[in-house]
Amino acid sequence: MELVQFLEENNISYTINTKGLTVHSRLDLRGTTIVELPEDLIIEGVMLISGNSVKKIPKRLTVKGNLYILHTDIEEFPKDIKVKGSIDIIDSKIAELPEGLTVEKKFYIDNIPIKELPKGLTVKGNLSLCEIDIKELPKGLSVDSLELVNTKITELPEGLSLGGIFILNSPVKKLPGDLIVKNDLFLCNTRIKVLPKGLIVNGNLDLSGSPIKELPQDLVVPGYLNLMDTQIKELPQGLIVNGDLVLVGSSIKELPQDLVVHGCLNLRGTSIKELPKGVIVGGEVYWS
Repeated sequence: MELVQFLEENNISYTINTKGLTVHSRLDLRGTTIVELPEDLIIEGVMLISGNSVKKIPKRLTVKGNLYILHTDIEEFPKDIKVKGSIDIIDSKIAELPEGLTVEKKFYIDNIPIKELPKGLTVKGNLSLCEIDIKELPKGLSVDSLELVNTKITELPEGLSLGGIFILNSPVKKLPGDLIVKNDLFLCNTRIKVLPKGLIVNGNLDLSGSPIKELPQDLVVPGYLNLMDTQIKELPQGLIVNGDLVLVGSSIKELPQDLVVHGCLNLRGTSIKELPKGVIVGGEVYWS
């Protein structure tokens, strides 16, 4: 068996019994000539398949650490695979994922020919979708946080409650009205023009480069607020920012008198020359 020979040559601890072959540490198959892996394979550490001749993932594979499938010709992701850590799939030929797939930690998908996510997908950590042709997210998607980079997704499903959202260079046009973001919300270079009135953000809010023209009244941002290079012309009354407020390159010409910024205030690249008497800034003020 090629795999056993590889383990022995690299002094990797393993056992073989009636249940199959168990590798007691990390299994790194980069640059090997191994073509086939045995069924019922158990990896007690991380498993990395990259740039080698392995053509398919074995049936009933168990990985107790993270699984990395990178730059390979693998086309299928088996239904009976068990991964207790994170999964990264990058530059492979996998075009479909099994229904009901559960990822215990992070799930990173980058540049694979997948057209849709499977029904019942559950990701207990962050779901990252990069450089893929997926146009919509499935209803009932359960993820802790969501990252969309260079995708074709235009909207998010209703009823989402997420730890965080990071959207960059994706044509998302609007956010659901009942969206709750437990931590950070990043909307950079999207097509979103209006933030929903019921939006709740409990971390940082980054709108840099977005076409959003106004903020909701009485907005409270527990982290920092980044409005760099936005089309927003004025800040709402009652705005409270617990971190830094960045207005670099924005169209804002004056600040509301009741503005409260507990961190620093960055006014570089704006026409603002002075602060109204009522404005409270806890940190430094940076001028142009």
